[in-house]
Amino acid sequence: MPFDVKALARPAILSMQAYQSARSHTHAGSNLVYMDANELGESTTPELSRYPEPQPRELVEDLTARFGVTPAQLFLGAGVDDAIDALVRVFCEARRDSILITPPTYGYYAVAAAIQGAEVLSAPLSPETFDFSEADILATLRPSTKLVFLCNPNNPTGNSYQQTRVLQLAKALEGRAILVVDEAYIEFSTERSLAAEAQRVPNLVVLRTLSKAWGLAGVRLGAAVADPDIIALMHKVRAPYPISRPAAAAGAKELARLSTDVLQVRLSRVIDERNALAAGLAKLGSVLRVFPSDANFLLIKTKDAKRFMQVCSEAGFVVRDRSREWMLQDCVRISVGSAAENLALLAALAKGGA
Repeated sequence: MPFDVKALARPAILSMQAYQSARSHTHAGSNLVYMDANELGESTTPELSRYPEPQPRELVEDLTARFGVTPAQLFLGAGVDDAIDALVRVFCEARRDSILITPPTYGYYAVAAAIQGAEVLSAPLSPETFDFSEADILATLRPSTKLVFLCNPNNPTGNSYQQTRVLQLAKALEGRAILVVDEAYIEFSTERSLAAEAQRVPNLVVLRTLSKAWGLAGVRLGAAVADPDIIALMHKVRAPYPISRPAAAAGAKELARLSTDVLQVRLSRVIDERNALAAGLAKLGSVLRVFPSDANFLLIKTKDAKRFMQVCSEAGFVVRDRSREWMLQDCVRISVGSAAENLALLAALAKGGA
């Protein structure tokens, strides 16, 4: 069955008139006198008193070039969570539609669905390997399922899925649901991004963030790449001005500095530290297993997560207990820090007997 985004989207979204903000029609320009948006004209700091562009051009130009897509295929928001929220609002009718997730995975997919009143279906990953099963996903799918979320590399387990398998899953879902691939950690993986594939796979949405490898978590910038028809619907439900001027300026400035070579040096350094930290954790008596990771964090299974967390806390280290998640009893997730931070953590754990 050929893909038709209108068949999956909520009728109310298809028929609604999107809000048109003041900057939706007129782009920023130093030679223009703005008297259209009820801003404070006498302000001494115009870069703050004037509304920003809904989709800042400088960021759009940079990211479309890096991702290999067109502006019509790009949605920018205040973090990837903005894109997740927009997708659920566009496609899921409250108390009628559903999403499908593959636990253990990123928790906000289910939260966004709950806020919208959509049901959450689960096709759990396999124990030990944390691999997804296309057969299980298709068997769990219902006619009400509009979105299937797959995190690659997966959070909190850290493993990657081969792009050929992900594309095969998208093909299997065509005409039935949209596959949303969250690539928040893709830069750390040996698998390449599927962003450019959105040009030829109409039911594929790829999420990218500047919070991880790009080092801009405090700026809150995320993107969705998809077929222009999907992106157009997402723009219908986004906030009038989702990205502040300071965030756009900070993002553009940092991206200008982060050439491919500079970013690669950073990634290599993080991967080296990840390997060193994994080796150090594996030597601790309290750690039963260090799971393989293609991200900038490690998932470990401990003898006693409560005790492990206590030792970390007493030494001033904040790590994440994932014990309450599917199949992750006594598991802890640790972000890869600097060389000094990683060594200090290992020393504290050894001293505390965690």
